[in-house]
Amino acid sequence: MRTSISRLSGLLFSLCSLALLLLLVVDRYFFYPVAGTWDEELARLIKNWDVLAFIWVGELLAIVMIAWCALNLAKRNRFWNLVAIGHLLMPVEYVLMLGGYPVVRSEELYQLINRMVVVLFLAANLLWIVGMVGLYAFEEGWVNYVGTAVAVIMGGLFLFAFSGGVTMEGVLLAGPLTLVVYLLNVVYGIRIYLNPQYVRR
Repeated sequence: MRTSISRLSGLLFSLCSLALLLLLVVDRYFFYPVAGTWDEELARLIKNWDVLAFIWVGELLAIVMIAWCALNLAKRNRFWNLVAIGHLLMPVEYVLMLGGYPVVRSEELYQLINRMVVVLFLAANLLWIVGMVGLYAFEEGWVNYVGTAVAVIMGGLFLFAFSGGVTMEGVLLAGPLTLVVYLLNVVYGIRIYLNPQYVRR
């Protein structure tokens, strides 16, 4: 039964990573608010709200499923726990965005929500990326080298940003690396499904 759950978790991890990857591309590169005053940014959010809310709910569901898969695989490699914790922290970020932006009426509240979202974003991504470094380090072949290298670079950027070294705009420049990691996770999940031995103890 454990092998069956591991294979199912690997397949779902792959599919949800792919879904999240596609949703992030649409979100970030088609609907992300351009820089401007707080009311201009908010107006753009509200203008595209129906589509954005649909995308964010989809991202939220994919994230929760990724966390569930990671928890199922944690008995084989403890670094899956960090992947799960990071993805379980992300829903709080989405709750703030989905529940907060529609009711914002002042710059102070808008900036408060944004600051909380940024802190959660950095903390959650740092945790799950560190988890992926640990997982990729136990792999073999190109997944080991490429995955570990990309995840280490991303982890360094998020750690630097969390310590105040770079702005949020700078972190968003690392967006393509995030997409690369999720793309690698699509492949990684398939490898787990095809051969559960890829889930190291």
